[in-house]
Amino acid sequence: MTGNAEWMMALDQDKGEFWFPLGAFEFTMSTALLAIHTAQGVVMASDGRKLSSRPGEDLRDDVQKIFPIPPSDRACLAFGLAGTVRLGHGSDISVDFEAETQRETSRLNRDLPRDWWGYLTELKDALTDAINAKRRPLKEPAATNILIAGRYGKHLNSAHLVFSHGISETEADIFTHPPGQNPKFCSPAILRLIDQPDSHFAKYAEPKGTAVRTIQEAVARALADIRAHYDEEAIKVDAEHCTAIGGRIQIATIDFADGFKWVPGYEPLSQS
Repeated sequence: MTGNAEWMMALDQDKGEFWFPLGAFEFTMSTALLAIHTAQGVVMASDGRKLSSRPGEDLRDDVQKIFPIPPSDRACLAFGLAGTVRLGHGSDISVDFEAETQRETSRLNRDLPRDWWGYLTELKDALTDAINAKRRPLKEPAATNILIAGRYGKHLNSAHLVFSHGISETEADIFTHPPGQNPKFCSPAILRLIDQPDSHFAKYAEPKGTAVRTIQEAVARALADIRAHYDEEAIKVDAEHCTAIGGRIQIATIDFADGFKWVPGYEPLSQS
């Protein structure tokens, strides 16, 4: 997690106070996954690359990282995955986060908690219990991030769950995103260069993030952020993370009028 020395206070969903550094919702990861809020709705976007840790297995550039959650009358949400998405070795997979998250979110839809914090808490607890019941000891620690965004009740929200996998046990934490904080799992080094007028990456600066007001502008901003990571200069700036970013870009919108929709031309291959 990156941030500067400035801090601000916000109210948590359960009326408790917490403090966080400004800019704290940029997360250094070897992926590109983000959410951008507007008054009209939320845009979620990702890259499509997956590198294999197994020798001799090629990378994939068509991996789906954003998944709609079946809507209900009170909620329309989607989730994205970053980090370790499966626990196991080779073909011996004990936990698949895509399948587990789809199962638990579908179950929650049958009896939605009263508020957003309650939803996140129940989802975290259910996933943690399911993972610990199925997983086996790991050779080394790992982490999984689940980004969740969309409409809950009358409000647009986003948050992410961080699952920390120790050698023998998994624990989880919830991070809600206050208004004005758009979570971005990617290379913060590239994002910083986009905002520098004399940088090679300044060509990806429009529309300015502070000027985004509409869904269409948010889509354009998300697309620019991800394309900057695909630039041939990105590898020179941050090879450790940008080498693993690429493939088919996926972008979806979630708004009050139409719910979840893939942006034409940016669907995963399974939906195109």
